Amino acid sequence: MTRKLKPIETIVEEGISQDILSLPVVDENGVLSTVGQNIQKAAALLTDTNKVLAENALVNIVAKTLMQQMNRRGHAGIRVRPDGTVVLRVAYHAEDVGPEAFRSPLTKSKLPSLAQLRKEAAEKEIDISDLGRQKTLILKRLEEAPPIEESLVVPPSRLRDEIGEADDPTGKTRLPPRR
Repeated sequence: MTRKLKPIETIVEEGISQDILSLPVVDENGVLSTVGQNIQKAAALLTDTNKVLAENALVNIVAKTLMQQMNRRGHAGIRVRPDGTVVLRVAYHAEDVGPEAFRSPLTKSKLPSLAQLRKEAAEKEIDISDLGRQKTLILKRLEEAPPIEESLVVPPSRLRDEIGEADDPTGKTRLPPRR
């Protein structure tokens, strides 16, 4: 059995690190700052900064060159840790180093889990088997489905919770038989 390959990170040497930290970044207000200044701000800005680094062509070239110098294969990206160190990240899947890889784990998905979606589809009696794991399409189908009218929902004639008396002399109670 093959082992699962994990992404690696190595600290970039000081000269390249300073060059990366001095790259210009334009924030939402159009104010120009450097990567190093953004690191000193809140943790929310760190996510945006790493996205800028992942999308910067020059940084991607430097990351690939450093990866080749280390004799590594995979997808390279440079990111900044919360403590301010610049690291080279080599991953074996492109999504592990792209802009989406640097989002906070708390904001990975705003959609409900697949289990919740499947449960809701089962309650509404909607077939979603052809959609696989595509949450947005499942949500769309659930929203387009007509609502179930309460008058059409017929309760079962006998509930599983109703316990009947046993006919045997032991005096034990039994559940009603399944249909």
